[in-house]
Amino acid sequence: MTNAKNIIYLDNASTTFPSSAAIDIYNKTLLEYPGNPSSSHKIGQNAKTYLTSLREECALALGLDKNKANNLYFTSCATESNNIIMQSVINKYKTGRIVITEGEHPSIKSNEAILTRLGFEVVKAKAKNGITTKDDIIPLLTPNTILVSCIFVNNILGTKNNILDIASEVKNYANSIGKKIFFHTDSTQAIGKTIFSINKLIDSGVNAFTFSGHKFNAPRGCGILYSDDPTIKALGEGGGQESGVRGGN
Repeated sequence: MTNAKNIIYLDNASTTFPSSAAIDIYNKTLLEYPGNPSSSHKIGQNAKTYLTSLREECALALGLDKNKANNLYFTSCATESNNIIMQSVINKYKTGRIVITEGEHPSIKSNEAILTRLGFEVVKAKAKNGITTKDDIIPLLTPNTILVSCIFVNNILGTKNNILDIASEVKNYANSIGKKIFFHTDSTQAIGKTIFSINKLIDSGVNAFTFSGHKFNAPRGCGILYSDDPTIKALGEGGGQESGVRGGN
């Protein structure tokens, strides 16, 4: 058994060790709130109240207004969150163009095959040295475009895309043709490693963010999805947890 205190670890881009504070919260939750938040009895409702408070704390920690806490969904990781966004396209649209970048995480790029098979057009913007600019994306936009997904910080190279600039240009294009283009950014490698304002990105036109807790000292197996679109769909049927976006407890 490896003792984390006795090794030098330099692979925080892959995963981080959970902090003592995160472990304390995890243990507190297990011991003090053992109920199912979906249950109607007191123990379950106590757990539900605690879950709501944690969602609000996450919103505040991300710099979001408390009234946007309901736009946060707890998932198992960013990979699941990314797939919820990509697969929601299938449920909402019958056809359309989807723009992603060559520098996306596999959880985004791997959706190309199924989307193409179902009749969607998936096009990739260049990502030279892991960087995609607005000039790489804007020429790919058409009136038929329904989704743009551009990674914030490349998971292999660590290069950072100017999401504020790109999202603003996509929003301007969408406004010029009188329609909405949903903009998603995989922010997994950005949080804790670069300074940015989520509110500014939302104002620029970003509709969805995805994070993995294990990238910033939380236990593995927890993630966050922010989406301002209430019509996103779960990957599988369940008991209606997380506002119907992710069944299970």
